[in-house]
Amino acid sequence: MAEYPLVVCDDDSKEIADFIAVDPDKKRIAFVHAKVNKKGVGVYNVDSLQAVGRQATASLAFLTRYEPVTN
Repeated sequence: MAEYPLVVCDDDSKEIADFIAVDPDKKRIAFVHAKVNKKGVGVYNVDSLQAVGRQATASLAFLTRYEPVTN
């Protein structure tokens, strides 16, 4: 993320990502999802990985040009 000159924390109930990084010169943007590691340094768990994966998948709806399909 150090390569991006602008990084914004998007921390609300309708967030697109936890952090949005923007590089206007290179015309690129990154949506970053993160979780706090409460289990200790060097300790990883599947639950956090799954939570970030679900969050990233759900956020794809923000990038579509079409209305979401509802049942």
